Amino acid sequence: MIDMERMREVALAAATLEIQEATSRKRSVDEGITADRALWEDIRRKAIEAMGNAFTFDVSKIGDYFYQFPGLADQPAPRGTLASAIRRSIPEVAFKEFQSEIEELHEAQFAKYQRVTSQIWAENAMSLVRSHGDPISRDMRERLNLIKLDPASPTIGEALVDIAYLIDRLEAHAKHQQPKHRDGYETVARRLREARDFIHIEIRRDDELDREVQPTAQSPKPFR
Repeated sequence: MIDMERMREVALAAATLEIQEATSRKRSVDEGITADRALWEDIRRKAIEAMGNAFTFDVSKIGDYFYQFPGLADQPAPRGTLASAIRRSIPEVAFKEFQSEIEELHEAQFAKYQRVTSQIWAENAMSLVRSHGDPISRDMRERLNLIKLDPASPTIGEALVDIAYLIDRLEAHAKHQQPKHRDGYETVARRLREARDFIHIEIRRDDELDREVQPTAQSPKPFR
């Protein structure tokens, strides 16, 4: 059996280190000198990599692994051999056991991140992308403008699609820029990823509040 306490320690340590390293980076391209924030996709990847190196895979114990991690059966169809697929999947499935703790670490880093900051970077991205002739609709502007008011608005799903579109276009245009200009494109794309992470945190917090306040006959559901 895999030592889950060891896996937890390794995952939390990797996540903490990624956050510390991101925070220590300074970017002069931004307004003033701004410290980076760790992106959730990077934290998750580093934690899973660390967990994958924290145990020794034994092909003779595949049955034990399926018993310890029932979620292995729900993983996508394997690439390569069955043994190698299970070896890759174990840390991904185990990560879910500690995901809430790691999310708390990540959320703490965004505690002072303002909604309006996300909207400002979205505005910068739209202006930059539009300067290259890419379409920016009025609806997109309206949806992204709502971020500063309510990251959990009914149109937030579409806004996240808009952000993904802007990131994709910024990265595409960055490849064709001179080095002195490329950093600006990459900075805006990175800040949009931070905005996306911030929105996901706000949505999660909003869902948690909904679960805490259960409507009853004496306590109607709050108007939102």
